[in-house]
Amino acid sequence: MPDTPSAGSAEVESELTGKTLMVYWYLLGSPGSAVGVREVQRSLGFSSPSVAAYHLDKLQDLGLVGKSRTGEYVLEQ
Repeated sequence: MPDTPSAGSAEVESELTGKTLMVYWYLLGSPGSAVGVREVQRSLGFSSPSVAAYHLDKLQDLGLVGKSRTGEYVLEQ
């Protein structure tokens, strides 16, 4: 019987588009490194830090990234 995607993976797949996907790829390019909101904003050319923060928080809600006590984001293992 073929594997069917779980509800969680379907949600992740549907949410990983556009700028959220860009942010995820950026984090994949810096494994093990914590990145800040401003770093993401500047590196990806977003109009404001709040745009970067929105997409980082979205990735956190999906369980793909974690947030450190210093407010930086890292990929979840």
